[in-house]
Amino acid sequence: AGLVTVLYVIAYLGSDGDVALARSAVTIFCALLGTMIVWHVQGVDFYEPRTFIEHGRVVGLTSVLAVLTILSMYAVPDILEFKPLTSDHLLIIIAIVALFELAMMLIAHSMRHRYLVRRLWMLVQP
Repeated sequence: AGLVTVLYVIAYLGSDGDVALARSAVTIFCALLGTMIVWHVQGVDFYEPRTFIEHGRVVGLTSVLAVLTILSMYAVPDILEFKPLTSDHLLIIIAIVALFELAMMLIAHSMRHRYLVRRLWMLVQP
């Protein structure tokens, strides 16, 4: 949620206060984030690149579905009130890619080192 907020602020300020463009950037990021969640559920680990090859079908299928999802938003933007990002919005596109890569690293790290999860469990443990 924190990365989505950062992206929204960057997109909002980078587009001179265009709320529709900021929401569109968040929508693209959420489509990519959904792809990454499926990867983790299927056992793909960012820190182990060979898992991308081992689970090639899942990675390929979810990547194609994410691309088709984003392309469908560009094809019929009126349905979702989507405002397409263009080359004029390069800063926002870079922010989406950078924050997605950061999310991949943070989730991979937290799945490998579950210190925080264990501490939270200790707080609510009966």
